[in-house]
Amino acid sequence: MGVFKTHVQVASPEDRTRSREVELIVDTGATLTKLPEDLLGDLGIQPQFSRPSLTSDNRQVIRRIGLAWVSIDGHSGTVHVAFGDRGEQMLLGATTLEVLGFAVDPVKQKLIPRPLLDK
Repeated sequence: MGVFKTHVQVASPEDRTRSREVELIVDTGATLTKLPEDLLGDLGIQPQFSRPSLTSDNRQVIRRIGLAWVSIDGHSGTVHVAFGDRGEQMLLGATTLEVLGFAVDPVKQKLIPRPLLDK
């Protein structure tokens, strides 16, 4: 699958007036959306818990995880996000795509709205 980016609005679920637009790499292999710790802190998003996570080079790290309000093309909701370290790539992960109701078109390199699955 090709790599592509998309624009996403991110805010604290408690205060959506302080939001930021960021450009994220769409990564269906990543479980969670990963954003820089300083960005999340600036928006007032605090970590809720930590979980082990495998990086793309197969290292295990402990990621802090919090809740963020995320909006993509008018589809919005509260999702879990991972706190990334400075210099790490920002990623739009699979759970955010699923919660907001998007599928990935790898040929056209874009997100396609779809109904949520309740099978």
